[in-house]
Amino acid sequence: KIHDNWRFTKKSRPYLEELYKQTISSEIDNFNSSEQHQFFKSANLTIQEAQFLIMVHKKMKGPRYDDLMKILSQKLERALIEVSNDAVWSQCFVNMVRPTDAVFSNENNYKPVLQKEYLSNPKDAWYNTREKGLALLSAKDIVKIITESNDCMQQIRKYTEHQIPSLSIQVMRWQITDPKFKFRCFIFERKLRAVTHIETYRNFGLTGMEIPDIQNHIISYIEELLPNFKIDDIIIDLYVYPHPIDIRILNIHPFWKHTNPCLFNWEEDINILLHSNRPVYRYCNEANCFVVPYVENTIGATNISHLLEMDDFVKINLGFFGLSLLLILVRVKINEYW
Repeated sequence: KIHDNWRFTKKSRPYLEELYKQTISSEIDNFNSSEQHQFFKSANLTIQEAQFLIMVHKKMKGPRYDDLMKILSQKLERALIEVSNDAVWSQCFVNMVRPTDAVFSNENNYKPVLQKEYLSNPKDAWYNTREKGLALLSAKDIVKIITESNDCMQQIRKYTEHQIPSLSIQVMRWQITDPKFKFRCFIFERKLRAVTHIETYRNFGLTGMEIPDIQNHIISYIEELLPNFKIDDIIIDLYVYPHPIDIRILNIHPFWKHTNPCLFNWEEDINILLHSNRPVYRYCNEANCFVVPYVENTIGATNISHLLEMDDFVKINLGFFGLSLLLILVRVKINEYW
């Protein structure tokens, strides 16, 4: 249970968290295996294949490099064919970890796309650049993006060091979706407690007619899904387009504090997320919108809620305040001198 996360001892927490992740992972695999809800294909990796990916990441070439690349490519190509059907593009995850950080790891790759997006749609330029950077055509693309992602490589290293029992690459259809209709649903004790916009970088302007339809569609869809899950607590990302109705599962996450709560807060809103009798909805929409600020850094615009803990944010603000005060004092002293 999420509220037990804060009571774990330092010694037991890593073990219990890993156990929980394994439970969630197997539950997602079981759910996905039914034809009705299948939304990704898994390619399970051996230790040798994981070690090969680490070798690619380090830009090393061993004696069996070509053979291992061929074996891994065939495995990934099968997953691509099974999941794509009529779709051209796909996206990938490693143990449900998305290689988003790889998109902005190389300026030469993302800057031309970003500049073009700014010309056509400046409001969603960063979002569209990120999503297009995750679009993959082949097994070679999958290997490239995974080995450029520190988040994915962390999962691979854990597997080779026997910290986790299994490693799989999930391949899903890729389709750029309107961020206005992407929602994260918090389910605790088999009950929908809260819903939030996943993307929080701007006001999406949902209309008064759209909101009731979206809420009704989410409630009815979650009610249909819940009997398929054995686990009581889970977070599901949905794409919900109201007219004509189009609902799809985008991703599934563990119900715990390491999953981004978007417009909620694990500390301040814990009673809502655990005990709300009716779903609480938060949208990036006019007065209800709490837009998380973006900052420019070396890898582009990054959501500051991911980049900084609150303590760091306070320290940075205090640092700016101190610097401003120092500049004022220096200016006063210069004026006095003249």
